[in-house]
Amino acid sequence: MIYADCAATLPVSPPVYEEVCRVMKECWGNPSSIYSAGRQAKNIIEDARERCAALIGAYPDEVFFTSGGSESNNHAIKTTFLSAKSSENTSPRIIISATSHHSALNAAGAVKEQGAEVTQLYPDKDGLLPLSFPTADDTVLLSAELINNETGVIQDVKSLSDRAHGCGAVFHADCVAALGHIKIDCHAMGLDIASFSGHKVGAPKGIGILYCKRGLKRHSFIHGGGQERGIRAGTENTAYIAGLAAALEENARSLEEREKNLLSQKECLIRTLGGCFPDMRVNGSTQRSTGGILNISFEGISGDELVLMLDREEICISSGSACAAGALTPSHVLRAMGVKQAGNAVRLSFYSPLGEDERDRLCSCIIRSVQKIRETGGINLS
Repeated sequence: MIYADCAATLPVSPPVYEEVCRVMKECWGNPSSIYSAGRQAKNIIEDARERCAALIGAYPDEVFFTSGGSESNNHAIKTTFLSAKSSENTSPRIIISATSHHSALNAAGAVKEQGAEVTQLYPDKDGLLPLSFPTADDTVLLSAELINNETGVIQDVKSLSDRAHGCGAVFHADCVAALGHIKIDCHAMGLDIASFSGHKVGAPKGIGILYCKRGLKRHSFIHGGGQERGIRAGTENTAYIAGLAAALEENARSLEEREKNLLSQKECLIRTLGGCFPDMRVNGSTQRSTGGILNISFEGISGDELVLMLDREEICISSGSACAAGALTPSHVLRAMGVKQAGNAVRLSFYSPLGEDERDRLCSCIIRSVQKIRETGGINLS
C-alpha cells in the first residue's frame, strides 16, 4: 500500500508506541492523587509539558493538554467569546478564515447563535488571506489556520496577529496541519491561542494541546475537577501525554531535512502529472505552501471517483479533509478560493517522502486512472 493521506492521520510511530505502553504499564496512578503512584504520574505529565512547550516556543504554564485539535479549536473560540461577553460586550465580533477547519467554523457558528457577530475572511485565488481588512472596536478574536489542511498553504500568521492586536483582539492559530512540517514558535509568531493535534505527528488519536498565552483571561471549557489548572477538567491521559512529547521530539529531529525533501517531491509530482495532463490545476499557492500537501484537479474528473480508482490499486489519497468525507458539497476551502469545479480536486499528503519506486508507481497509477475515467466516462460510486 502507498499511503498518501498523511494529513488525515498517521500510524503511531514505534518509539511512541513503546513509550505509551511503558507508561500505561508502569505509571498508571491517578495524577491528582498525592501518594507516590499519583506523584509519579503527575511528574510524567509535567515533564511532558516542559518538553512540548520547548518544541512549540511556549512556556510550560501556557500548555494545556486536550483531546485534540477539534477540542482545542472549540475552546479557543467559545471561551474567548464567553470572556468578551462577560465583560459587557454583548455582541462581540469574531473574524474567522473562511478556509478554517470545520471544527473552528462550526464553533464560530455556535457562538453566533449566542449573540456573536461572525465575519468570514476570504482568501485570494491562491488561498492566501488578506493582511489588510476591516475591523471594529468590538472585534475580540481573529482566527486562522497556520497551514491549511487541504491545500498546504502557509498563512502569514505574524502579520495577521499584528492586525488582530492592532484592534485589541486576540489571535488564534489552528496549527494542527502545520505540526510536523514547519517550526512553530508561538511567542515569535505572536500567537495568543493555538491548537495542536498529536495524531498528525505519530502520537495516538485523542491527545492534543491548547496553547494559551500568559495573562490571557480564560474560562473553563470542560467543567469538573481542577485538572490542567482549572482550564480543562478530567483525569489526564498520562500515557498519551507522554506519547505526544515523544512524538514531537522525534518529529523535530528530522523536520528541516524532511520538509526540504518533501518540497522537492512536490515539484516532481507537479512536473510529472502536469506533463501528462496540461489541464491539471494546482490548487493553492506553490510559493507559500508545505511540501507535504498537494491539492490538484483534473478537468472533468470527480475527485471521489479518482480516490476509489486508486483505492483499487492500494493507494490512499483523499478528496478533501477527512472530517468532511461523505459531504454532499465540494470542499469549502476550494469554494472560498473561488475554484470552479471544486469537486474535481484530490489531495495527496505526506509526512515523509516516498521512495523513488513508490513515487513512480503513484504517478503511473494516477495517470492510468485519470485516463481510464475519461475513456469510460467514470465509475459507479453507489
